[in-house]
Amino acid sequence: MELEVAAGDSTPAVSEVESTRAAAAKNGKRKKDEESEGNAGGKKRRGTGGKTLRPGERYVPPPQKRNPGVSFSQEHFSETSYYFEGGLRKVYPYYFDFKTYCKGRWIGKSLLEVFKSEFRAESVEYYQEAAKEGRIRLNEAPVEDLSVVLKNNDHMKNTVHRHEPPVVGTPLDVLVDDGQVLVVDKPASIPVHPCGRFRHNTVIFILGKERGVSELHTVHRLDRLTSGVLLFARTLETSKKLDQMVRDRELEKEYVCRVEGEFPEGEVVCEEPILVVSFKVGLCRVDPKGKESRTAFQRLSFNGKTSVVRCLPLTGRTHQIRVHLQYLGFPIKNDPIYGSSAWGP
Repeated sequence: MELEVAAGDSTPAVSEVESTRAAAAKNGKRKKDEESEGNAGGKKRRGTGGKTLRPGERYVPPPQKRNPGVSFSQEHFSETSYYFEGGLRKVYPYYFDFKTYCKGRWIGKSLLEVFKSEFRAESVEYYQEAAKEGRIRLNEAPVEDLSVVLKNNDHMKNTVHRHEPPVVGTPLDVLVDDGQVLVVDKPASIPVHPCGRFRHNTVIFILGKERGVSELHTVHRLDRLTSGVLLFARTLETSKKLDQMVRDRELEKEYVCRVEGEFPEGEVVCEEPILVVSFKVGLCRVDPKGKESRTAFQRLSFNGKTSVVRCLPLTGRTHQIRVHLQYLGFPIKNDPIYGSSAWGP
C-alpha cells in the first residue's frame, strides 16, 4: 500500500495512517458482512464435510468403504452363546445393530413410510417408541422424528434386543474337510446363513462358534426346512472353480422327499415356468410369465398314503421342487407353504 508523505518529512502523516487503517478495517468488515449475507441461505456448518447447506437441508456423509473380504469373523461369533433345552439349540438374547444404506426405492420417502412398507415385523408404534428411546439412528445421529425424508447414501441403524427362534439341537456332522472344501450334513430347521430372524442359529455361525471355522464360501444353499449335504469352499480359488462347474452343469443336485398321495410310477418331468410372487414373503407359483424351470421326478416307494420321490432339479429356481410338486398335485408332506392345508386339495 502506498502512503502520501508530507513535504520535507519522510514519515507518513499520523492522520493519514490512521485513516488508511480505518478504511482497511471498514472494507474488511464490509467484505465479511457481504460473505455473511451471501451465505445466509447456505452457510458452512461443522460436520458437513465442507459442503454449503441451504436452510433446512440435511447433510449426508459419503458412504464408508466396505471390507470386500469375509463377512463374518470371531467378533461376530462372540456376540452371544448357545444353550440347549428340550432337544433344541437356543440363543441367549443379545443386542444387535441392524444397519443398511438407503436403497434407491427409499429415496424421497420418510423413515416412517419405509418402516411401514419394508420392515413390517414390528408395528409402527414399536418404531416410534424406539425413536424416542434413541435406538434409531441416521448417519450415527439419533432420530426423534420419523418423518425425516431419506436421501441417497443415508446410513440407517436400528438397535434391537434380539431373540432368535430355536432350531433342532442335533450337532452339525462334518463329512469332509480337506482344506479345499468342507461338507456338512445339515439338519432340518437350520438356515445356511444369517437371514430374517436367524443369525447365530445358522450353519455359518454354528461352525464358526463351535469349530472355529470361518472364511467359508457358499457354493449352494438348502432351504431352512431341508436337511442334506451342504458344500462349502474353503478358498476363493476353489469357490470359483465350483461356481464354474455349477454354471456348466457339471455338478448335479439330488433330493429325496415324501409327498402326499400316490405319485405316478416311472419318470415324471415338470417343465412349468415359475414366477416369484413375493420376495419378502418367499412365495412362488407356476405362471406363464415365470422363468423356465425343469424338474425330473421318480417314485421310490408308496406306503398307501404317501410316496417317497427322487427329485432332480435341472434348473435352479427358488422353491422349484416344492412348487412343481404342488402343481402336480403331490405337495411335500407337512410343507407349511405349499402343502395341501395351505392351498387346498
